Amino acid sequence: EDTHNMREAIAQGYVFLFRQNEELAGVVMLLPEASGWDRRLWGDEGHEESVYLHRLAINRRFAGAGLGRTIMTWAETGVSCPGKTKIRLDCVSENKALQSFYSGMGYESKGPAPGYHLFEKKVSK
Repeated sequence: EDTHNMREAIAQGYVFLFRQNEELAGVVMLLPEASGWDRRLWGDEGHEESVYLHRLAINRRFAGAGLGRTIMTWAETGVSCPGKTKIRLDCVSENKALQSFYSGMGYESKGPAPGYHLFEKKVSK
């Protein structure tokens, strides 16, 4: 199920690919505006100053090399989004390893949403 309208996000330039030579190593989506999904999970507050990170994925051939951390750091510092001071994201509530990863990257737990866990980090964009 494509809850983030990936086709439109690609067309708008919100999906970023990371390659080594010609091989796809990772991908991430950064939405400068809250999607319907984000609004359902986060409620009505804080959308104006937030970028929404979705679909972080690492090619298994590149797993364990720190690429996820590199992509997250790039998302925080390498993309200019005027007026945005936070990155928000969610993950499946049962995925404790991913929650630990986001916490280790400095993302603050904002608690559960039905079936998911919310994280937020202040950044200077």
